[in-house]
Amino acid sequence: MNIYYVYGLIDPTSNMVFYVGKGKCNRMFSHVRAVKAGRVPNGNRHLFNKIQKLISAGVEPTYVLYGDQLTEDAAFSLEEFTI
Repeated sequence: MNIYYVYGLIDPTSNMVFYVGKGKCNRMFSHVRAVKAGRVPNGNRHLFNKIQKLISAGVEPTYVLYGDQLTEDAAFSLEEFTI
């Protein structure tokens, strides 16, 4: 099933991508929601700290979509290539 996508989180203060992931549904937005709720997304303390720092500065990550409507294998490959 072609339900996966590959996305990046961008620091709007530098326009640099700081996280690349694979997901489906609303996965790309879950990291910010987790941080706002005080949870560490996927146990990734670095990601938590980065997002928390941005939120404390009054901004939130922006998003880029590298590919969508992918199989899981294709999404894994694109994620690895993008990283």
